[in-house]
Amino acid sequence: MSSRIKAATGTAVCLALISLASCITSKPPRPEPLSGHDLQIFMSNSRDPEMSGVELIRGSEGVFARNVYKIRSSRKVLLKFRSPRKSALPVVKVEPRSGGGCDMLIDTSSRKSWIEFEQAEDFELVPIGPRPERYKATHLRDSINGILTMAPYLRFRKMLISDALLYVRADHATLWPISRSHDDPEVEAVMGCGMMKAFAFIVINYKDREVMLFGEDEYPVNRLDFLTSLPIEWENGAIAVDALLDGKRQKVFIDTGGDYALARPAGDTSPCKHLFLGDVAVIDPELADSKQLGIDLRDIPSIGGRILKNYVLVIDMARQEIHLQQP
Repeated sequence: MSSRIKAATGTAVCLALISLASCITSKPPRPEPLSGHDLQIFMSNSRDPEMSGVELIRGSEGVFARNVYKIRSSRKVLLKFRSPRKSALPVVKVEPRSGGGCDMLIDTSSRKSWIEFEQAEDFELVPIGPRPERYKATHLRDSINGILTMAPYLRFRKMLISDALLYVRADHATLWPISRSHDDPEVEAVMGCGMMKAFAFIVINYKDREVMLFGEDEYPVNRLDFLTSLPIEWENGAIAVDALLDGKRQKVFIDTGGDYALARPAGDTSPCKHLFLGDVAVIDPELADSKQLGIDLRDIPSIGGRILKNYVLVIDMARQEIHLQQP
């Protein structure tokens, strides 16, 4: 066999191995739920939240809290996307009090905020006790409960957030499917709407791949540049707005955690000719299969990042509005 043929054969083998490795890593991880013993050890360091001045309110839709997510130090911060350019997911770095850190997805369709179990020690997470407060994600299909914890500090560059509530997914594997992406980017934490309410504004600039967090009620952008403004319609604790789909008015989720264009409930992929978000029109939006995305349990359509990335998205918590701005 000539050296040229040998080289070609070696290259083919290498490519095959790379392809195989790619296939292997692209598979979602299998769940590895915490055992009763693991949970017992984890809960052994639990603490009554009242010791930190936090008031918990228990209801049919989970636990709500007062006196949490207190912004310290800088009142505004700019964060760069950490997701690959091919991705429409706004993923930023969040750090514990003392170095390290992980990638956090900003997900407007998630009621709660989440973090994977392997990050618990680094972020000094304290379980809320004495009994575990359990919660299962409602914005997508998942079989694993989360355990409510409190982080003494979360750091976004120079901005500190104290007494932050995060649900630790009770699983030794990754945060999938709550991460919405299991390998690229590998998301280890999720900022849900509960945490977002701590800010006056969250600005997601997809073109410049930046997220800006503002703790002050001063408009960070020129209102004259808005293409449209829509009141927030809270649905299952997540951000929704009124829209027109082929002339029919209905609520739709604004889903910054989804790398797709438009998804209907129950796996319905029937085409949509016209989508209107206030004064913004989207013609023939690409339909995604909500069953494959794991979000088919939602009862209203969802608009994902492949539409949102064409604009600057301003989440105006101070006035409870969503604004779309020309990039």
